[in-house]
Amino acid sequence: MSAILVIDDDSHALTAIEAVLKRKNFDVVIARDGHAGLDVFKAEKFDAVVIDIFMPEMDGIATIRELRRP
Repeated sequence: MSAILVIDDDSHALTAIEAVLKRKNFDVVIARDGHAGLDVFKAEKFDAVVIDIFMPEMDGIATIRELRRP
C-alpha cells in the first residue's frame, strides 16, 4: 500500500484529504506544519507528499525545498 504524507495547517483540509485518501486505501500520515512534516518525512518513507503552500512559519515552498535537500 502506498504511503502519503499530508502537510497542512488547516485541520478541516487535513481531515478531508485524509478521508479521501484512506477511502482509496492509501496509508496516510498527517503533519500540521512544515517543521513537523520534515520530522516525519525524515523518519519514514513516503510514496507522495501533499503540501499546503500557504502556511505560517514555514510555507509549502520552503518545506518542499527542505524535503528535496540531500
